[in-house]
Amino acid sequence: NILGSLFYGTILGIFLVAIFIKHIRGNAVFIAAVLSESIILTLFFLNKYEIYEMAYLWYNLIGPALVITFSVIFQAMMPGKPETQEA
Repeated sequence: NILGSLFYGTILGIFLVAIFIKHIRGNAVFIAAVLSESIILTLFFLNKYEIYEMAYLWYNLIGPALVITFSVIFQAMMPGKPETQEA
């Protein structure tokens, strides 16, 4: 369960962005997922070495929240292609 909690949240975040936020592109989601996973792993190791305490099931909520938040931020910062108008 702990191993699943480390990765399921980030994967859920990727799916949520793909389903509900259509304007966010793959590059922004990929960068957000890598950053979010690194934060989750950092939290896990800080918890493992008793620097702070958090139940591992919280990673399933923190992961999607980070992926969605970072995806929106990174997409806003990335230069976009001009949209073409089709007649």
